[in-house]
Amino acid sequence: MLQFASSDSSAEFEIAKAKNTSKRNHLHDEMRWKSVGMLQAGARQSTIARQLNVNRSVIRRLWNHYQRDQNASRRRGSG
Repeated sequence: MLQFASSDSSAEFEIAKAKNTSKRNHLHDEMRWKSVGMLQAGARQSTIARQLNVNRSVIRRLWNHYQRDQNASRRRGSG
C-alpha cells in the first residue's frame, strides 16, 4: 500500500529548503587573492572554480573585478 506524505511534512520540507538556499556564502579575502594569483599564473577559471567548489561565474566576476579595480577584496555593502 502506498503512503503519501502529509501536506504538513511537505510544507516543512519547503521551509527547510528555503532556509538552506537563502544562506549566502562568500569567498574569504585569502581565497579571493589566491584565486587571482592562480589566474595571473595562467590557471583556467573552470579549474579554480572546481577546486573551490563554486560556480565558474564567481571566479569570472572576481577576475573582472580585479582587472577593473586592481583589488580582489569584497566591496563594502550599502546596507
